[in-house]
Amino acid sequence: MDTNTTRKRDFLLGLIFFGTVGMLLYYTVILTGFSFSDKTYLQVSFPGASGLKTGDVVLVSGHQFGNVSSVSFRDDQPDDRRIYVEMEFDSPVTLRRGYQIQISEFTMLGGRVVEVFPGHFSSPILPDGVKLIGQVGPSALAAMGQLVSENRDDLRAIVSNLRTWSCFFYMALLMHRRSFLLGQEPYVAPCAYVDMCICTCYL
Repeated sequence: MDTNTTRKRDFLLGLIFFGTVGMLLYYTVILTGFSFSDKTYLQVSFPGASGLKTGDVVLVSGHQFGNVSSVSFRDDQPDDRRIYVEMEFDSPVTLRRGYQIQISEFTMLGGRVVEVFPGHFSSPILPDGVKLIGQVGPSALAAMGQLVSENRDDLRAIVSNLRTWSCFFYMALLMHRRSFLLGQEPYVAPCAYVDMCICTCYL
């Protein structure tokens, strides 16, 4: 076999091999968040998981800073601490008095994220060993349902008014068309008949 052909084949095989290794490293380091640095962890208790799962994103002050490493249920804890969540970070997160940790919707289509507000810089740092308690934020659909429920009477009044005015203008258009076909005042605007339609719609 020609020496040049052999060298080309070996070069292509080597290129494919190292390319495959590079792709594996990319998916391992970038997409899975793998890091050679020491990890730090926070353990937080929640009243519910709201669909949170391992691998979900953790945001610290709106910045992606870690991931959820585990979610477990503990039936020996009070109602506000039954879900135990461990979060993994590449660097330490300093929590201060007044901190807030909440499970929120990631998008309207689904998915969950843990949002961490570490507290104001002027507030004292929490001592080691403090048990962290988080909360579950309302979903967009639940908030919308609550809004509709609280304003049900107003919404009914709005719908009723829309139906009434739709009737007014529909009758006005019919009367305008009839006048046009009969050659009577063909260019009178439909709104000129609204007063007459009001009486007709309420009969």
